[in-house]
Amino acid sequence: SSADVRSTLFELFSKRVFWSVKELRLASGGRLDERMTREVLRDIANFHRSGEHKNEWELKSEYKSAVKSATG
Repeated sequence: SSADVRSTLFELFSKRVFWSVKELRLASGGRLDERMTREVLRDIANFHRSGEHKNEWELKSEYKSAVKSATG
């Protein structure tokens, strides 16, 4: 479900700031469905189209604080 994908993504983003979809799927052990992952990412993260983190996702600032507080 998208709620499962979302919680998995938050867990992974608590470990690292920038991720590609491929890396997220590998880190999740293949638990993440690519289509649903991209859908959820569009809601909770920003995609970098250029620069140092080109083609990577970064949590939106309103979620970063939530992830930090959730992980202590």
